[in-house]
Amino acid sequence: MQQLPWRSLLLMCACILPLASEAQNSAPGTTPTEQAGPDITQVPIVLKVTTREVIVDVVASDRRDESVPNLQASELAVFETGPDHQRKQQRITSIRYVAPLSEMSQPSTPATLHVRLGSGCAEDTTGHYELTYHVSTDELRDGEHSLLVTTPLPGIRLNYGLHYHVASIAKLTPSTQEPESVAEARLLQAACFHSNEPLSLPLLVHFVETQDANDLRFQITIPPAALPLASIAVDSRDIHLQYAACSFDQNGRALHFMHSSENRTLRSSEYVEASVHGFPSFVELPGTEHPPAVRFVVRDTQTGNIGSALIKTPYALKAGQLTPEEAAAEQSWNEHQTTRTDINFPPLGPIGSFGSIEPRAGAMCADVYELPAGMSRLPKYWSLDSVGSLYAYVLNVPHQQFWKTGGIPGVTRATEWFGIDYHGAFQVKEPGAYEFTVLADDGAKLYIDDELVVDADNLHNLETASGKVTLQPGWHTLHLPYFQGPPNAVALQLFVKKPGGSRELFDMREFGSTPGVGQE
Repeated sequence: MQQLPWRSLLLMCACILPLASEAQNSAPGTTPTEQAGPDITQVPIVLKVTTREVIVDVVASDRRDESVPNLQASELAVFETGPDHQRKQQRITSIRYVAPLSEMSQPSTPATLHVRLGSGCAEDTTGHYELTYHVSTDELRDGEHSLLVTTPLPGIRLNYGLHYHVASIAKLTPSTQEPESVAEARLLQAACFHSNEPLSLPLLVHFVETQDANDLRFQITIPPAALPLASIAVDSRDIHLQYAACSFDQNGRALHFMHSSENRTLRSSEYVEASVHGFPSFVELPGTEHPPAVRFVVRDTQTGNIGSALIKTPYALKAGQLTPEEAAAEQSWNEHQTTRTDINFPPLGPIGSFGSIEPRAGAMCADVYELPAGMSRLPKYWSLDSVGSLYAYVLNVPHQQFWKTGGIPGVTRATEWFGIDYHGAFQVKEPGAYEFTVLADDGAKLYIDDELVVDADNLHNLETASGKVTLQPGWHTLHLPYFQGPPNAVALQLFVKKPGGSRELFDMREFGSTPGVGQE
């Protein structure tokens, strides 16, 4: 029997098992007391599918960089190039335009494969199309699949994720298996920063309460449909898993890195249980450090598939609370407000923060990118691979030296050539002209409701740029892409001047909170 990728199995198990149960309950010639109970020694039946659905998020904009919301399926074309390097045009089966803020509290459309904008921060606040097509399982080979979306319409620019990855269930050859030191370095990178490989092994992680309040215990589960990605099958019940955990402080800096491995053969009863409920593992962390967040990583050494999950602990920051570095920067800025742009030797950071790795209700959500050296302008981030996400209520990183700071905690070691793409939604109660000011080193832009308000792009030292926009009461979207080029200094601050008011740091907490954006 052909083994299918985990997402297909997951969708089928959810749909088919209730039907089987209904058929059993309605079998003729039996009564409820005569019907046999479920046989827990049998693995659930899974049907074979021949196609999988792919959804691609696409942003269309005109020459003025404004959203184009009225394209038809006939005006777009999708091409896919698989691991065999053959390009094939796909038939678009449906197209849907998702307006900004229109479906913020609703889940995304279910899909076997969803090629999102970055890590997903832009979806709720950016108008985009969802293009759907189907690929046969024969064409859906393991590895990277490249995408090309085109339109014959002049002046229309399209931005989208350029590829997606299909996980492998084939075992690695002995020559590709790595030494222990290399494996440990790989796990540390994935747990304390980000994985350099596509995440292909889904994980379910939740906190387990214990009698001792100082104990931190977690259950990590590989879902039933993902067992083939961890080399767990009827004819091969051997498990060879590597586990890693990295705990973080309230500033997002790594506290401790821990790792272990598990190599054994599952008993028949264990496999049957895993095929129904998933394969669980329990992890306990030292209870003396009280970390607010922990990232777990699981890697199957047989296939190379790797999964990662960040979970908040009971010691996480409360909603609306700033990290210690953010609070210190805010206090310092309020005491010594300045707009000087002639600072030749800014102090060594970190002063303030680009954001926290912990999801925060009502905050801006930002995708982080590692950029190739030599860029002189902001890239189109949606065509790049994000390495992680940040959440911020305020953007308050004063001009400072950044090259010895260790990068952005919990996301990347990069201190140069990185980008951050902020998205958020805020509520205005008083109508009128709002003036926004951006202080940046290097480039940044500010869009309000998809309209460019502040342009401080290009490589440059600390610069100040402002712009005004008239806003009516209600919800509005904010988009601020930023990039840091060569060393050594960085800066990113966002200010607002309300109608009749004075300039102050823009704080999302003062402009309401939006369900679904930065939601905990």
